[in-house]
Amino acid sequence: MPRRSVKSDANRLEKLKAIEALQSAQITNDYQKLVAKLAGPLHDNVALVFPGHMQMLYLLTNARRRQVWNAVLAAERTISKLAESQNNVTAMRHALLSQKSADLLAEAYGDMPPSFEALLFRFGFVAQEQETYSKLYALAHDGPRLRKQILNEKRLSSGTIDRLSYLPQELRCLHFAKSFQKDRHVQTFVDIYDELRAENFPDWKELKDKLHLIVRQRRDVSSFMRSMYVRLPFPAQHVPDCHRVRFLSNGLAMEAASKRYRNCLSEKVPQALRGDRQYYEWTGKKQAIVEIFWHRARWEVDEIRLKRNHWPCEELFKTILAHFARHGVNVKPDLPQKLEQFIMEDTFDFGDRRTTFEDRNFDLTYVVDAEQRLGQAI
Repeated sequence: MPRRSVKSDANRLEKLKAIEALQSAQITNDYQKLVAKLAGPLHDNVALVFPGHMQMLYLLTNARRRQVWNAVLAAERTISKLAESQNNVTAMRHALLSQKSADLLAEAYGDMPPSFEALLFRFGFVAQEQETYSKLYALAHDGPRLRKQILNEKRLSSGTIDRLSYLPQELRCLHFAKSFQKDRHVQTFVDIYDELRAENFPDWKELKDKLHLIVRQRRDVSSFMRSMYVRLPFPAQHVPDCHRVRFLSNGLAMEAASKRYRNCLSEKVPQALRGDRQYYEWTGKKQAIVEIFWHRARWEVDEIRLKRNHWPCEELFKTILAHFARHGVNVKPDLPQKLEQFIMEDTFDFGDRRTTFEDRNFDLTYVVDAEQRLGQAI
């Protein structure tokens, strides 16, 4: 017969003394509030298996063992059994109290990945959502690299497990998952990743390799996102390319032109990507950047600038305007635009800028009436 250690005998004696003390203690159900805190989202399952005063067993059990119970009670197999009959509930309680942790987990989940029990304890003392345990079980099968990363965590949250599960398998890295501030951020990232992978995005193989390297080296992923952003193609150009005009078709082209012309063109990539504005390079003897924008249902020339934002000479200015006008780009403001200069800007200078009550209540409807009368006269 194996000899018990002095320490185990002492522990057994302390437990017996505690049980004797409980028999005479005035026990209320206040402790069940602590059970509710520890069981969290699994409280219904815990209360079903450990009803009434039996919940004290759940409360006093070793924290690591309790997390094993939580994982077992969260498993789909367990939930199905508990719903079948009261006999299964009693059998489950007996199993939790008597069987080894490894056997309990194997019956609840099947094939056990290495260190799964140790991974469970990274959740701390409080139970998690049912899906969190099944997701952790699936992630534990991803390989030793990810398991080691999770084991090195002092405290693991359900949010981190959710984000790891949502990431593509080739990008599952604990540091990367924790770098996202919100769940919706990682969901948006995955949507972008899937869309770019499916649409044969320009330079996708190079970008994908760069992303994997960034993730492995724990570097900032925002640089990768920017690399994709500047490669997105702009909406279809309005003025066709020719020997004198070249459309700047994406952010990379605009950044390259910004360096050549030493201007702030690279800051206008978002406007071009939205389709609000288009940018062309005039490649004649004198080179220039031509900016057109969509206004009042037509394209109009906004600016023509040489290097360092210098203005072109009058001859070059007229030549460029004439070329763009042949492709339907307006270069002359219409009547509403002329009137807007007087309505929206401080065009008039009356000297004394102090306003009276009558000035502040000045009615500008005459402008609209005048425009209508002028239109009828024409």
